[in-house]
Amino acid sequence: MKILIVGFVFIAVSIIFYYLRRIKRDAREKILKYKENINALIYKSLADIKKSEIVKLQIATAVLAPVIFFISGEILILAAVVPFVLLTPKIYISVKQKKYTSEYYDALPAFLEAVISNLNAGLSIIKAFQAVAEKDRSPVGKEIGIVLKKIDLGKSMKDS
Repeated sequence: MKILIVGFVFIAVSIIFYYLRRIKRDAREKILKYKENINALIYKSLADIKKSEIVKLQIATAVLAPVIFFISGEILILAAVVPFVLLTPKIYISVKQKKYTSEYYDALPAFLEAVISNLNAGLSIIKAFQAVAEKDRSPVGKEIGIVLKKIDLGKSMKDS
């Protein structure tokens, strides 16, 4: 029986060494693709999310799982770590995006009231937006600030 097990182990190790370059290349490609997907999610989210936040979250998740394993003694916890570490950034980005969107819609009426007030005071639409966006630190102010910077760089209001 031991000879059979040693034989299987030898065959498995031989196959791994034979395919090691391919496995490394495939793993590298999958990691790069995963990073690109996370970066694309961060870019699309519009929320102020930094890559370092995602890395810290993944490290914390990866460190916490073995601790929970040693406390509980359940091996299934370690098996669930990899998918959980991979899904954590997507969940985090989704939560941050929902929070950002909620804050945006909550701040929108006050922003528009301030713009209307400035328009009634005689400012042009661009000046009214600039005056309110400079003072407003909400997501609406940030977004309008980005649009105003694009207008300052020469883009039309429609394209911005």
